[in-house]
Amino acid sequence: ISPTAFVALADTLSGHIGVDRQLVNRIYHVLSGVVPGLDTTTAQLVDGLVHLQALPPPQRLAGMDTASRELFRRMTSALYNGTIDVDASTRECVGFETLASHDLTADYVRPPSYCVGSPNFWIAPPVLASRHQEPAHV
Repeated sequence: ISPTAFVALADTLSGHIGVDRQLVNRIYHVLSGVVPGLDTTTAQLVDGLVHLQALPPPQRLAGMDTASRELFRRMTSALYNGTIDVDASTRECVGFETLASHDLTADYVRPPSYCVGSPNFWIAPPVLASRHQEPAHV
């Protein structure tokens, strides 16, 4: 289970929408192997966000130290894009359907689909080309 400060950070960065705890666990386990001193940096970032809350986002980022800014970038990428930059050449996927971005837009934007019909087309009865003709034999 993720530490309390890490869960609080995930909730803060996701806009308190109750981000999926399994996603938070996956993010924590990946970042714990990537970010040195993750627990300390998480606590600093949570405190910093509280103190910088009144500032606009660009000034909020400018007010963070380098480690907090990097953790902020990685956490928001993981929560909204489902990916974490492990190093300069490796990006790890941690989630898809449980992302904060999906929860925020689910009521307004339908995710792209490879289905060829209109939404829920498969529940309508099939339309026959001609109901009165005998089927052609091959």
